[in-house]
Amino acid sequence: MIGVKLLFVSVLSFVLLTMPLRAAEICQAGLELDYVSVEELEGGLTPEGSVAKRWHLQFRFPEVIWSHGDMVEHGRLVCDGEIITAEFANNELDVTVVQEPQLINMAGVAYSLSTSQVEP
Repeated sequence: MIGVKLLFVSVLSFVLLTMPLRAAEICQAGLELDYVSVEELEGGLTPEGSVAKRWHLQFRFPEVIWSHGDMVEHGRLVCDGEIITAEFANNELDVTVVQEPQLINMAGVAYSLSTSQVEP
């Protein structure tokens, strides 16, 4: 049974990575999507100075988890047709699908769909 579940998750991951991803797919209940920033950005401070690292977005509709810099924010996704808004405690940010199949933009940062969708 575990093999069947893993096969299903693998097939689902393959489909997500090869099909155009539209706002409607991001807003499906039960769908889990992980994104990573295309570029390394400000990642916090160490004793040696500032570091750069990739930022992360996790969509667990309706929850969104945004790891940026040395901060992690939890919020919720609000979907209205093709318009997606990520609402956090202090701000609302538009999420846009900018290039199919798997590139989105939030707060001026481009994120690509992570290829590590299947956990062992």
